[in-house]
Amino acid sequence: MGDTRPPLDTATEITPEILGVLKQEYVQSIHDDNFAGRVARADETRFALWDGQSADGRKHEEDLGETPFPFEGAADVRIRLVDDICRFLVNLFLLAFIRGSLGIEGGATKAQELGAVRKYLHQMVFVRIYNALLKELGLHANNIVNYGWGVLHFDWDRQRALRPKRITIDTLAQLPEFQGITDVPGALETQKPFLTELLRGQFDLSAKEAKRLLDELIKNGETEVPVEDVVKDQPCVTALRPYRDVVFPTDTSDLQDARVIFRRDWISEAELLAIAEEDGWDEQWVEDVLKKTKGKSLNPESLDVRTSDFDFWGDGEIDDKYEVVWAYHRAVKDGVSGVYLTVFSPNLEHGDDEANIAVSRLMTDAENKYPFLAFTAEDVRRAVVESRGVPDIIKTWEYEVATQLNSVIDRATFDTFPPYEVPLEYAEQIVMQPGQQLSVWNRGDIGFMDPPKREPTVAFELMERVELRADRYYGRPNVAIPPDLTLMTQQATVARWTAHVQELVKRVWEQAQRYETDEQFAEIVEVPGARVPRNLMNPSVEVSFDVKSLNSELTLKTLEALATSIAPMDSTGAIDRGEAVRLSVSYLDPAMARRISLDNAGASQQIYNEVRDEVLQMSAGNQPQMKEEDPAAGAKLQALQAVVQQNPVYAQRIQNPQPGDPFPEILAKYEEHLQFQVQQQQINPQIGKLGVNPNATTSPA
Repeated sequence: MGDTRPPLDTATEITPEILGVLKQEYVQSIHDDNFAGRVARADETRFALWDGQSADGRKHEEDLGETPFPFEGAADVRIRLVDDICRFLVNLFLLAFIRGSLGIEGGATKAQELGAVRKYLHQMVFVRIYNALLKELGLHANNIVNYGWGVLHFDWDRQRALRPKRITIDTLAQLPEFQGITDVPGALETQKPFLTELLRGQFDLSAKEAKRLLDELIKNGETEVPVEDVVKDQPCVTALRPYRDVVFPTDTSDLQDARVIFRRDWISEAELLAIAEEDGWDEQWVEDVLKKTKGKSLNPESLDVRTSDFDFWGDGEIDDKYEVVWAYHRAVKDGVSGVYLTVFSPNLEHGDDEANIAVSRLMTDAENKYPFLAFTAEDVRRAVVESRGVPDIIKTWEYEVATQLNSVIDRATFDTFPPYEVPLEYAEQIVMQPGQQLSVWNRGDIGFMDPPKREPTVAFELMERVELRADRYYGRPNVAIPPDLTLMTQQATVARWTAHVQELVKRVWEQAQRYETDEQFAEIVEVPGARVPRNLMNPSVEVSFDVKSLNSELTLKTLEALATSIAPMDSTGAIDRGEAVRLSVSYLDPAMARRISLDNAGASQQIYNEVRDEVLQMSAGNQPQMKEEDPAAGAKLQALQAVVQQNPVYAQRIQNPQPGDPFPEILAKYEEHLQFQVQQQQINPQIGKLGVNPNATTSPA
């Protein structure tokens, strides 16, 4: 029989039948054996966990519940090869984010808007939310390398809090009702009823509290009232742990094409009530959840996260919490597609007539996108969950190392204290220890057995080969691997990651366009009156990181070649010198580059402003500042022409010089100075190399 369930892609209203479909999809996603099992095995492998472990790294019958093999007290080492590789990759990802360069382009869009967007994103990503984002990207990267994939969730975090605001009699005197009144304190007594209602309405106070504050104001001349203030207003990026925090149908190849995506969490009663009030959840649903679902979960095993043999914090974690699921699905209504959000509890039953949900709504601000972004550790299959993490690939390699190291330790145990042969009559009487006196009938009655002949160097060679194999696979530096091969592997890994970070930055900008206030935008970009360019759609975002920049010696040689060999050859202006300078600073210190570098639009504007101010000073008769070897001379010359042409007063004074007006002469000298600087930069280096001026003409004899 075919599937008779109603389809989600046309479900714009959540009926009991549609809620049943959502719950069924949810149950299938969290109980997929391959999905859940791989996550559990990945944790066990990375954190070197297995049943029967002991604190001393030895095998004991007490811990195993059976006779240890090969003997009691044999080595049972914990190898950290998987964890070491994971940490290397996570560090590589984070370093690419920290040291990466961010560029914003927009084609024919206004340069001024692009400059503001670039500054806003730099300040938001690398300053305002930097610490929180770095932590979430660290969790995200660990999810990726450990489980094979990870997911980011995007939202806007706007938090409000009450703060005291001082109100004085002078404050009230500014109200229209007090205009023209000279004795404001005296008028307060006659205006008490009005002022009480004013305070109640403006500050959401009770009548009693408003009256108390007004009496205090009349008595002391001032008082403090609680005012709601925004304390946080910024993008929020959250790393979601596969299977525990986010699930979806396992045949999903692209999250944006998923039938449905579930984000789930276990929250306290206080958190639930706060979110319910903020998002307008159904009151009856909230009451039912609090009464019937405390400590319940469809799969509590997803909470069992161990990082050591003494750490098992999943047990009892949800005893006082409530499982809540946010389900996102895309549906079409009247030929238009949209993303719908439904919040429900998987542990609540629903009736036949009404779906028991907290809320369901069309996400009008989602632009038909799920608020999620996934990244896979590899691209060997289309399905997201088929991407392999480090534990999937090198688990058996770690076993090989463990086997060899266990053998070395066990051999050392035998070498230190090998088994010994004694006559039967001595069997229960011999105690072997240093300095122990032994009574024997004949020399030779007691003797040590010869252990198996095998040099430990063989084991160490095998372990080195395994690590070499892992290093070659993941691009971890190793003297036995050609550096170019290591660099190629690292750069390929970083290229995929920086493309992912590009999408992250784009999502941050999309959030800002929807939620950012013009006031905060102007404050961040340091341009009074600036407004969020909400019509600036899909700016080109580029995040790049060159692994070679980690090699300081190679970096300095590259920059030296650019400055001494390549730049002097550029007689046609093919090199964007401003971009070359920014790139050079970024190679040396990305943090410094983000603080001191301007984009092309910002740099051009700064040069224009500098020249405009110089011309203003010259028009007043002041001499300009003439710099020797000014690298911005060409740009200043263009700016000078623009400033003069755009100001009719300047043009009039130049074209019709008046006696005693020094402006035309001063301006001409300044222009000659800039032209000379340009000549020094472009023509003289060629004369030095060729021996002649390549632009000179030969006079006829």
